[in-house]
Amino acid sequence: MKVFRKFSFLKTFLLFVILLSTDTFLHAQVVYEPLYEDVYNFLRRVSQKGIIEFDDLIRPLPRKYISYKLLEADSLSSQLTSLERDELEFFLKDFYHERWLSEGNNKQTEHLDYFRHDPADRWRMFSYGGDGFKINADLILGAEIGYVKDAKQTHFWNGIYSYGYIYDVLGFSFDFRDNTENGTTIDKTKIFTPETGVVARTDLNTYEYSPDKMEYSEAKMMIATDWKWGSLAAGKEF
Repeated sequence: MKVFRKFSFLKTFLLFVILLSTDTFLHAQVVYEPLYEDVYNFLRRVSQKGIIEFDDLIRPLPRKYISYKLLEADSLSSQLTSLERDELEFFLKDFYHERWLSEGNNKQTEHLDYFRHDPADRWRMFSYGGDGFKINADLILGAEIGYVKDAKQTHFWNGIYSYGYIYDVLGFSFDFRDNTENGTTIDKTKIFTPETGVVARTDLNTYEYSPDKMEYSEAKMMIATDWKWGSLAAGKEF
């Protein structure tokens, strides 16, 4: 059984290598936008008004697709409210690089910006762009304060989110967060919630969980590529 599994894995790996070594498909870098970003709600609202069609049944969506929909909304901006136009202006700055790629550009003037505005006038903690490489990084800060059965509960988190593109082949993203929850009603197992389970850090002295506090970290990383099958002879995609 083990020999069969190794053989099957070897065949799959060799097939993948052969496909990568041929020109029968076109590949491109892709970065998926995190589910918590506000751009989803914005495009959904615009779609519900019948201004554009926005297909978000399966998420997360590639940033390039979202950029295309933002440009579509921009072409119909006369149908948006003043607040929606302000939101759209912000999102167009955030998706500047994807807009630039959609125009067929493959080179850009090298830039390095940190704790200031990037070439799209979007404030960044860190932004670098050069021939064939692009990376952005931003801080994550958040807080939630509420009451459950008259008991106060708090949740604070901080971290960093980064994404970028490597030539026309790979896209990548990295999301790291450090969380602290306090309160007598906090859910330490998260069994009955849509959140993934956590293994909270214990007290280094007693090696036991604090009764009203938990700390844990989250890390998500993605490396992805996208391709469309095509005809090598005719040079057409289908």
